[in-house]
Amino acid sequence: MHNKNNDLQTLLIKKKFKLAHRLHISIYVQGACLNVVVEIFWRTEKNMNEQKVLIVDRNSCVISTLCEYLSDELYDVFTARDGIAGFKTLRSEKIDLAVVDKDIRDLDAISLLTCLKVEQIQTPVLIMGGRERLELMERMLKLGAAGVLDKPIRKDKFLAKVKKYMPSQDWIKRSLESFLEAHYSDPGLNFDDLMAHFGFSRSHGCKLFKKHVGKTFSEKLREIRVAQAQRLIKEPSIFVYEIASACGFRASNRLREAFKTIHGMPPTEYRTKVMRGAIQSSSEDV
Repeated sequence: MHNKNNDLQTLLIKKKFKLAHRLHISIYVQGACLNVVVEIFWRTEKNMNEQKVLIVDRNSCVISTLCEYLSDELYDVFTARDGIAGFKTLRSEKIDLAVVDKDIRDLDAISLLTCLKVEQIQTPVLIMGGRERLELMERMLKLGAAGVLDKPIRKDKFLAKVKKYMPSQDWIKRSLESFLEAHYSDPGLNFDDLMAHFGFSRSHGCKLFKKHVGKTFSEKLREIRVAQAQRLIKEPSIFVYEIASACGFRASNRLREAFKTIHGMPPTEYRTKVMRGAIQSSSEDV
């Protein structure tokens, strides 16, 4: 666990209770037992989702509020009370997004942006502040700030900005899809197998899968199985029932239904059209 400001310890404890509830962990208040159990899942969650947000503001209340806004999101939050501490964090950690107050101490926002430019640190930076000093804000944007957040900060606008400027997490999508691509031929494969592999509960896993893959588990598994069947269907010597079995379908009719849903025709018709040249045959087909 990273060192947080002392005034955030209570917030972090609350966040662990929220996580325990979200992962459906049974809560037994027996000394430090709860903290140990939740800590295991807390670290597991962060290992699976390592996007890091840095909040830099001299006001501890602002920091606490923004951390609370992010408490239900899958981010690892770092904090700093001044520009120098924030810059050190940006140099030592791979921060994905920094949210910085324009009036931070020791190293102001303009100087911080300048240092990041010199050090070639590519972290997107959102500047917090009012629009009363428009010239200053425009100068910060020219120095590379990704955007501006007006104070007081509303939760919905804050989360929208964070999601807009947060770099994509394609590696998580690849990890989830790689598991399906490695096990799609198992007709008994289900969502619980995926969650057991990554160590998540169903509720948390559904949220994670939908967020990064953009589809449900069943939809993505069907897509992968049909893609594999599409490659095999071009071989006239392989029977449809053999393709169905090889691709994880329990029966030929399951393959036909899934194939028609995606391609608008059953596999036998698709094969005929490929053989007649009506459909381009390519190893790149998905």
